[in-house]
Amino acid sequence: FFFQYRQLLLWTCATVLFLYFITIYFIVSETLPDRSKPKDVTIPLKSAFQSKWSGYRFILKDRIFLIYVIAGICSLFPVMQLDLYLPVYVIENVPTQPLVPYLMDSFQLTSQSIFGWLVGFNGLLFVILILPVTNRLKHWSEKRLFVMSTLLAGGGTFLVGWNNNIWFLFGCTLIFTLGEIMRTPVTQSFIGHYAPEEARGQYLAADSLQNTLGKSLAPLAIYASGWIAPLGIFTIILLFAIIGACLYLQLFRLYSSA
Repeated sequence: FFFQYRQLLLWTCATVLFLYFITIYFIVSETLPDRSKPKDVTIPLKSAFQSKWSGYRFILKDRIFLIYVIAGICSLFPVMQLDLYLPVYVIENVPTQPLVPYLMDSFQLTSQSIFGWLVGFNGLLFVILILPVTNRLKHWSEKRLFVMSTLLAGGGTFLVGWNNNIWFLFGCTLIFTLGEIMRTPVTQSFIGHYAPEEARGQYLAADSLQNTLGKSLAPLAIYASGWIAPLGIFTIILLFAIIGACLYLQLFRLYSSA
């Protein structure tokens, strides 16, 4: 849709967001009682920055939490490539091919269409598998979930560089998505029981550094693709995943001995 019906797609997105705005504004009501609202929350901007920075500085002195943040950045590096390097790779390196192999008269897919199918398959798998997979793995330890999810996401992304067949790419997407799903239930549960009760809000806020720094680091794969071959880029992505998994192992070793 983006490549063939771009204007219609953008107008559709705008319409959906407008309907969402109307729903929120006219139907959803505030549930917080007036008596619970603070009377005056205005503080000087300088004081706000100083307060937040002192909180982050205190949290980042926590060695276990610091390892957790760095491991999260490394593990998110492969996950974020779905929106960054993977479209570049697929569009530039995956040829037009039939949806059904050995049937050249079947539905032909261009590289742009193939990427759209992969993203759609990723979203469909997430919706279908998130509940059964989460329920199936609820007895797994956080350590095992973090390590396995990181390796599956990195491994699934790495395998993309080995074959351009669309069904092979669907298989890679399945592996990648399983890693993404396994990570979802434990991303904040660890902080929920690790952080001190009086500082839990600060820890959860600092946990967002994973996404912020990960989004800043992940586009480097696109920049590096200008002088590194695709298999080299996928190897770097896999190395980030391996580093993230090793850091998670170190994290839980320290946490269990603390």
